[in-house]
Parts: sequence; C-alpha cells; structure tokens
Amino acid sequence: MTEIRDAYEPALAELPGGGSDIASQLRLGSEWISQLGKDYRLNLVLFTDGFHNIGHKPGDEALSQAQAEALAAETSVPELAGASVTVAGLGRVAEDAPESAVVEGLTFYYEALCTQTGADTCTAVTDYAMGR
Repeated sequence: MTEIRDAYEPALAELPGGGSDIASQLRLGSEWISQLGKDYRLNLVLFTDGFHNIGHKPGDEALSQAQAEALAAETSVPELAGASVTVAGLGRVAEDAPESAVVEGLTFYYEALCTQTGADTCTAVTDYAMGR
C-alpha cells in the first residue's frame, strides 16, 4: 500500500485532463454481468462524445469503416454475451461540432468495439431517446 500511495499522485499528474477511458466502461459492464447473475440481462448505456485519451483516439481524424474496424481490433475488450450495449452522444461536444465524417468514423469504431464483445445488440448513435 505504501508503494501505491507514493506512486498515486505522480501517476495522476501525468494523465491528460478532461479525458476518459470509454473502453474501460465495457470492462465494468462485464463485472456487472457477473454480479447480476444468469437470470438478468445487462442493458449498458454509455453516454459519451466518443473522444477519449486513453489508448486509441478514434476521433483524431475521419475513419472509414475498415479503418475504424482495424483500430477497434487493436483494443482488448471483455466478453458481454447476452448484453445490450448502446454508446450514445457521439460527436456531441461543447465547443465547435466535429465534421460529419469524424462522427461517422466514431460510430463505426464504437459499433466495431461493441461487436467484439459478443453483445447481443450494439448501437452507436449521436443522440439518445428512450423508446417504448
């Protein structure tokens, strides 16, 4: 614990500000599945602009579907069989909106990332509204 405490603040100071690790939320989803048990189904909804600073940065440039799938294939993801995953809010930022092609690339990337988890359904969208 002493070693961890001593290294924590220096490690924290090296992290870029204002970012997130969206793929790690998939790992948390996997933990939730094991906590829920076999009689339940995980409906995971991740609200994010899709730009993140840990590992790959899929919004740095416009990606074709093939490029997005190749980038997603480089990311380790957990098994989410039986789950429903929605990544919503892609491209929605407070400052100037990104180009449509960049948002389309984000959509391709997160759909491919989710598909790798084996989830039953994968949805990646710019907006999110609850349906019936």
